[in-house]
Amino acid sequence: MTLLAIVPMRGLSSGKQRLAGVLAPAAREALNRTLFEGVLSAVTAVLGGWSHCLVQSADPQLVAEVTRRGGIGQLDPPGTGLNDALDHAREAARRRAAQRLLLLSADLPAVTAEAIAALLAAGSESPVVIVADKTDSGTNGLLLPAALDFRFGFGADSLFRHRQECARLGQPARVWRAPVLQFDLDTEADLRQWRADGLSGAQAFTTPRRI
Repeated sequence: MTLLAIVPMRGLSSGKQRLAGVLAPAAREALNRTLFEGVLSAVTAVLGGWSHCLVQSADPQLVAEVTRRGGIGQLDPPGTGLNDALDHAREAARRRAAQRLLLLSADLPAVTAEAIAALLAAGSESPVVIVADKTDSGTNGLLLPAALDFRFGFGADSLFRHRQECARLGQPARVWRAPVLQFDLDTEADLRQWRADGLSGAQAFTTPRRI
């Protein structure tokens, strides 16, 4: 297996807690499902099926569902945060002989297969590609060698930390900015923008900017 996609997903019922003030639990679960299915649909279209996808989650039901669909479902180790869970996912990818990893957030409502294909193409020119978020301070994705002992730094200001990590490792890195990959849905303002703009992959995809 050359390329494996890793999609961390906290859980369908537990995700998007910051939207609890505007969405009932059932509506938040439905939103999480919509976002998750959209990301996995785009990824599987490019990679050729669920067998190239690893979903890292704290939700046993979601892990079981992913496994039934032919993907790799893996539970978070107890008490771990996102970065530790991604270390766990990377080890599983290495055991499956993955050479490259594509990490993508599960809350990208405008993601398209075309955008993912363009991101993968950028990986032929740079060992590490960091996908910036809409604030240009966070990270919505990473493309990197599976063997690289890269320290994940997701959280506030993760774009800076990931660039610093590349410098520490002596790895050239490209920051990738594409609207459909930068727009993540996390806050009430994001939800309003998504509804108001009617963002969809076909409408929002433009040629990425690079640095």
